[in-house]
Amino acid sequence: PAAWVEAPGYMPDSPSRKEPDPTTVIWSFRLRQATVVRGRLRGPDGVVPKLTGECWLIVGDDVGAARVWADGEGRFEAAIAGTKGPLFLRTEDYAPVRLGVEATGPGVLDVGEIHLVPGRRLRGRVLDVTRAPVANVRVGVRSLDLGLGIGSAMTNAKGEFEIGGLGDGELEVSTSEMVSAPLMGGRPDTKRRGVFAGCADLVLEQPEGNAVLVRLRDASNEELVVRTVRVYVRRPPEREFWSSMFGQNVHTVRIQRDLPGDYDLRVEAEGYETADVPRVTFPEGRATPVDVRLTPKTK
Repeated sequence: PAAWVEAPGYMPDSPSRKEPDPTTVIWSFRLRQATVVRGRLRGPDGVVPKLTGECWLIVGDDVGAARVWADGEGRFEAAIAGTKGPLFLRTEDYAPVRLGVEATGPGVLDVGEIHLVPGRRLRGRVLDVTRAPVANVRVGVRSLDLGLGIGSAMTNAKGEFEIGGLGDGELEVSTSEMVSAPLMGGRPDTKRRGVFAGCADLVLEQPEGNAVLVRLRDASNEELVVRTVRVYVRRPPEREFWSSMFGQNVHTVRIQRDLPGDYDLRVEAEGYETADVPRVTFPEGRATPVDVRLTPKTK
């Protein structure tokens, strides 16, 4: 069974559950006083805006947030727990708005009518140092004028992303979270600042080092393939592969050694035969790409 509680002016904290006997379930809730924000949304020409995506009320730089649900006349009421700071409204369709008032603590705050204007959309790609697309990376956009993170999206299999609800002015676009580590051991966070005309490509930076970028290619068509992969490493004349790197849903794995020189690689990728690659040179002080062609397993 599930349980929840609603109390005007309060927000439930993490509930706890006890079962003293097989026939009894006891739920306990801690209630926190909230700032209740009331207002009315107005779009261009004063009409009720059509929201195709989510709408959020945000305090400060994401120190508190609440989902906004507006009725047929644009009215809303949202509760934010115990936070203080300037209030912003963000949607996926319209430019973000600073409301001109601040949350000061528990109580009711009426912000009046909020006039929304259509927002811009930003499209782009995330590429690795070999200019190959990187999937499953979160891209965030921050408004430097508002001092606020105003949107994010995950890249698709082609490394593409699209973020809406952006205003005019200078933006900072960054990757800061590698969900599946497409370049293992690399430095994932890359930032670009500027006034973007609808498009921005980001290239993931790689630190210098004695490294290779193992790129997975299908031997039948030479295309990059995204797979769960494990790469084993040994240094001749050693007989056993003693080190390995693992990547989930990736097309490139970065491997770094303390010492430059020649190493043997063994690549095991989901759906492909094991590939042995002898005498791969790890250059001193830099990274170099190495294509490994994989043969699909036969059924």
